[in-house]
Amino acid sequence: MLNFSQRVQSRKRQWARGSWLLLGLGAGCRASSPAVPAPAARAAGAHRVATAQREFIDSVHQRRIPVRTYAPARGPTAGLKVALLNHGYGVKNSAYSFLARNLVAHGYLVVSVQQVLPTDAPLPTTGNPAETRRPAWERGVQSLRAVLRALPRAYPGLDLGHTLLVGHSFGGDVVMLFAQEYPAEAEQVISLDNCRMPLPRRAAQSGRAGGPRDARGAAARHPPRRHVRPRYQGPAAGN
Repeated sequence: MLNFSQRVQSRKRQWARGSWLLLGLGAGCRASSPAVPAPAARAAGAHRVATAQREFIDSVHQRRIPVRTYAPARGPTAGLKVALLNHGYGVKNSAYSFLARNLVAHGYLVVSVQQVLPTDAPLPTTGNPAETRRPAWERGVQSLRAVLRALPRAYPGLDLGHTLLVGHSFGGDVVMLFAQEYPAEAEQVISLDNCRMPLPRRAAQSGRAGGPRDARGAAARHPPRRHVRPRYQGPAAGN
């Protein structure tokens, strides 16, 4: 029978295997088994990553957006793809560094967005979540769009044509709503256990009124979507 320490280590190994599977889905990797990562992924542990804290401003809604960035410690950021991480409710944006570092090893500049601020009203716990929590999800979507607008000034030359959105729980609801409302602005979307916002079945014709239109047509309006339910969410699972 495993003691407590052995059970914790076993859980960590399960989560690590799940993270390789997630990267295989989101970054286009192909592996015969989640426990046997691709060569680029195997180097992730040795890949040096530079982290920084920044703050962007959503000038339309007058809202500050704290972020934590992850990028290769060496070399230019020009040409890197962009991945936006979105945390679960009650979880800090810094809690996903294990995932951010692996995405950096796959050619991404990672921006982990702090979606919930101390000044925000608590998330409603009664009523129909699709109605009562919708304003918070909408706020999160607009924060992501503000970050995407600001990134080219902060990091010139990024490849914004291959943007990946990743969200856990509350963050999963945000990215699924983003995919529904602005499908042309993200190439791939991964949900880690969104519970209330359904996966988009039909893409909007061109986002919201006045939003960007994409000449690539239907294919651009249907970004690939993945829904992953990790077997182990850790002690700080969001909701």
